[in-house]
Amino acid sequence: MNTFLSKSSKLLRSLLEEPFKGTLNLVIGNESADLDSVVSSIVLAYVRSNFTEAKKQDSLYAPLICIDREEVKARFELLYLFEKLNIDYKNLVFLDDIKLDKLSSTLQSQLKVALVDHNVPAKRIGFISNHVDEIIDHHEDKTQSAYPAEVLSAFKAKKITTMGSCSTLIWNDIKQWYNEGSLSTSEKNYEIPILLLSALMIDTFNFDEKTKGSRWLDQDWTAREDMVQAINAAKWADLPKEWKKEQDFDPLRFFYSLNDVKYDLKLNLQLGLEGLLIKDYKVFDYQGALVGYSTAFVSSRDLIENFGPEKIEEDLTRYCQDRKLVCHFTLAVSPIDAADSSKLRREMILFTKDGELLKKLDEYIVKSESKLEVQTVKLNEAYFRAYNDPTLTFTRKIVEPMISKFFLKSPSL
Repeated sequence: MNTFLSKSSKLLRSLLEEPFKGTLNLVIGNESADLDSVVSSIVLAYVRSNFTEAKKQDSLYAPLICIDREEVKARFELLYLFEKLNIDYKNLVFLDDIKLDKLSSTLQSQLKVALVDHNVPAKRIGFISNHVDEIIDHHEDKTQSAYPAEVLSAFKAKKITTMGSCSTLIWNDIKQWYNEGSLSTSEKNYEIPILLLSALMIDTFNFDEKTKGSRWLDQDWTAREDMVQAINAAKWADLPKEWKKEQDFDPLRFFYSLNDVKYDLKLNLQLGLEGLLIKDYKVFDYQGALVGYSTAFVSSRDLIENFGPEKIEEDLTRYCQDRKLVCHFTLAVSPIDAADSSKLRREMILFTKDGELLKKLDEYIVKSESKLEVQTVKLNEAYFRAYNDPTLTFTRKIVEPMISKFFLKSPSL
């Protein structure tokens, strides 16, 4: 994997300097660059480059991470995973490493884009829409309104299926090469199932039975079983001791090791308030109304105690103004007990300086079938509303479509 990523990095950095006659296939995850997006893009590009009929000198695949390089430092679980696998994250290519706009205009039809873990390009790189020819995603399908008809009709593949994790879809896409032995007999045959399983375990929260049907499906569980079997069959000599039970790989211990890093309170608070908001952020455009969604891995209480109500209001005001947002949702996810990351709480904080919008959104959320409970927090009620999620199901994948319906029904806002 290191060799592949190093070659991909050198390739992408040289394309504007050296003539290129083939087809460049970029595999891009979503703008939050969470674990699912990053590993899905890396694995798909790796497999397509090495083990498919696309392995040709004139057809090149490379992953592109949809954030700036500096931001990867906040992806604690990704860095932890790469360290254990001896994968050098510095070989990844980020948006600010290349001039994607110039690549687009220079290569034109030579550039193809596969989107994973989302189905519409991030606003920042919306100019690549005409290059998209493949999608593998598990979110709500927004393609019909996002692409011209001629682009939609030219897609070579579009797999948008409700699933717990995009990693399940990627595994299903590549597992034929495992069954045929092409991947399972490669030098480091544990890397691919480990990478994909990391995202699957995090996205399904270790297959919490209470969220079956809303956060994960039977197909996800089948993929998990396949991946664990592949990892154990590899007989990885240097399997980290914290990931194994006796001599075998233990998916539960693997999950806890990733989860503990992801929800480390000290690490998350060190990012600062804006760093927490940027770390796992997406923006959606509802007919010109931009709405931001940040998943923060701390509780509302920790946010308020560490940054204070005034600073939170001040920073969110600036954050929204800089990004031209009409409102912002902070989806706060945190362990109930700091010493045990296996039991979580979920909260949602709505912020807007538009009093009418705040009132209407609050009424919509409370009256909807969301089962979100109004929560009292020490924030200015003129601009904030807070909610508790007793069902533990309201991830951004669930919240965003709900809010989308509100704005699409209220175009005057």
